[in-house]
Amino acid sequence: ALNEAIKQQRAALILTPNAPRVLLNLGAALKDKGDVDGAIAGFRQALDGEPGLFEARYNLILCLVQKGDVGEAGRAFADLARRHPERGEQLAALRRAMAGTP
Repeated sequence: ALNEAIKQQRAALILTPNAPRVLLNLGAALKDKGDVDGAIAGFRQALDGEPGLFEARYNLILCLVQKGDVGEAGRAFADLARRHPERGEQLAALRRAMAGTP
């Protein structure tokens, strides 16, 4: 199912290149498949097109933490919190995930 989702998102990019939501979906599918580097690339491309896309930056941070890039994850978190202060609960959950606490 994940391979099919990835294939569909890549096909959608042919029709709408650099579409942030499609890139977000591709990144999410790659993340679920365990392709953290591919997911990071997809999330970054999504953010290039739509810098305020909460879900893309949120998932990018999770992937960066998974890779051990805590410095970049921290910078991305600060940017996310600045852009989306209304998402307090989600930001708190993300901060706990970054710290490795439930």
